[in-house]
Amino acid sequence: MSAHEHRRLATDPVERALERAREILPDQGPMGVFIHHNTLHAFQHLSFHDGVQQGAAALGARPYLALGDYRTALRVGRIHDDDVRVELDLELGECGREVVAAGLTRAALWHTLLVTDNDGDDAAGLEYTVRLTTAPQCADLPLWRACVTRANAAALPEPDDDRVIRRHRDVLVLLGADDPDVVVHGELIRLAAAFLDHGQAHAALPGREGGFLAAVAALYDGGAAPPLLAAGVQADFRDVISTGRDAVDVIRLSRRALGVADSEAESFVLSTALALPGW
Repeated sequence: MSAHEHRRLATDPVERALERAREILPDQGPMGVFIHHNTLHAFQHLSFHDGVQQGAAALGARPYLALGDYRTALRVGRIHDDDVRVELDLELGECGREVVAAGLTRAALWHTLLVTDNDGDDAAGLEYTVRLTTAPQCADLPLWRACVTRANAAALPEPDDDRVIRRHRDVLVLLGADDPDVVVHGELIRLAAAFLDHGQAHAALPGREGGFLAAVAALYDGGAAPPLLAAGVQADFRDVISTGRDAVDVIRLSRRALGVADSEAESFVLSTALALPGW
């Protein structure tokens, strides 16, 4: 990368976001090669767990199975209890041998919490599992009563709000509106398929040698019908043709029109680019 490109990336959040998106998104066209594509190639310099979690955050994916799925795998024998105990020993080390309550070691406590489905979050929940006879047997009744008392005295945990707001679309969906990505991505897939065609389509997208933006702008300017819920698209693309703006200029103008501050521009553009990671 030249010194000029380094300076551009350092000062332009849109360019930085696009460069980051290029690293994360697949760099091969549909049907280009019949080999496995590592969707986490941009994170492979990290340790496995860090790479998986950062990739999940960037792509909006779930990095691991839910705890209940692992417990089910343990019950049916796909995961062995000995392996769980080995991993706990590796995680806790000498701390695992510490006695934390009534002869119970930290490792034994962690093991019980990991493999037991009865995750009652208050005294009523614990007592309910007892009435259903689904609670684990506890020979130490004073310890059981102490647990119930402690759970009853503790404040109820508040669920984490894991909703991430990065784009205007996220706010609209949270408020109950229709997801605009459905319309936008449907059209993007249709246009991108014609633009990237390797000969499977009946006809390729006209003018694609000039780039995606120029080809799509010419298509709409020539009378192609936009999606029903995308009014104004033809006028926007006619403006692109008349002004000669390139794709990066269009992105800059769009994010300013949407009121995205400079400090949020990189995150906004990156999340928009990654909203349709593959099709």
